[in-house]
Amino acid sequence: MADLLIADGGSHPEINATAEYCIFPLPCDLGVADKDVVFFNNYFMDSATYAQRQRTASHELGHALGLHHSYWGNILYPIRTSQTYLGVQDIKDYNYLYPNN
Repeated sequence: MADLLIADGGSHPEINATAEYCIFPLPCDLGVADKDVVFFNNYFMDSATYAQRQRTASHELGHALGLHHSYWGNILYPIRTSQTYLGVQDIKDYNYLYPNN
């Protein structure tokens, strides 16, 4: 997480969603080549509700922590929902990756 950049993705036409997480050095380089990046697309974020923005940010930061997509009822569920809190599997996955936290 020390090399994580949070950036405005609105100027990148490659991002056609609310947000995107890019893991360095995979081919998702949108102008930043030396760190992981969470791009937020302001075109979509500006019209989102507070809960939708919270869920999107939590989801993408979950990826930055190393979590992968999960199933319904979790923040890491890949399809847009109104959920704004961590699910049981989100917590289990986090505790698996970071057992001393």
